[in-house]
Order: sequence, then structure tokens, then C-alpha cells
Amino acid sequence: MIFAEDAPALETQLHRHFVLSQVNKVNYRKEFFRVDIAHIRKEIEALGLTAAWTMAAQAREYRESIAIEKLIAQDPAAREAWWRRQLTYEAQIVAGNAEAEASPSATAADAAVAQVRCAADPPGGAERWSCGR
Repeated sequence: MIFAEDAPALETQLHRHFVLSQVNKVNYRKEFFRVDIAHIRKEIEALGLTAAWTMAAQAREYRESIAIEKLIAQDPAAREAWWRRQLTYEAQIVAGNAEAEASPSATAADAAVAQVRCAADPPGGAERWSCGR
């Protein structure tokens, strides 16, 4: 979080500073930039602004997804289990099962996914998946 007296002016100033890193070079109204957090922090500090930084986000679902991708690339049985689990989950949502959208039902296929989650979760977070830590 960045503390500024005039947030719109700061936004404009940062956009101008990072303009060469703008993702969409055709539509200037698409305000997405390919800039790492360290570079943003350096610029904010150069401007003398106060900010609270989170340099490494928890990103649990992202890290789990990366671990699942690795597992299903290496293990055909895990790939099949994950695929079946996703199709079952998707079918429940299409059928209008509101609870499925909030929390997919546990199936035998979840065992492979739980294995990945246990590997990806930081210590202390693994209790949700019965990892035995």
C-alpha cells in the first residue's frame, strides 16, 4: 500500500515512468505494465513516499497449480485423476449445485491432488489436506 496525498497524480507519474513497460502498446487506456515489484519499490522510494510492501505473496493456489502441473506432466495416473476430478466438479457446477462451486466434493481422485497440495503448502497450512505433518 502506497500512501500519497494525491493518488491520481501519483498514478499518472508512475504510468509515465513505466510507459516503455506497458503491455498493450496499441491501446494506451489498457493500464497494465510488465514491471517487477523491486523496480516499483525503487521508484516509490526515489519519490520519497511511504509504502508498506509484501515482497513475496503467499499465492497458495498459484503454487499449488504449479505443483499440480509438474505432477500431472510426470505421472499419467495423477493426470487422469486430476482430469476426472475437474470434469466431475465442472459437471456439478453446470448442474446447478451451488455448493460444488464453493467447495468441490471429495472423491478418490482428490488423493493425487492432496499429495500435491501437501508438497506445495508451507508448514502449518498442510493440516487442511491431512498431510500428516
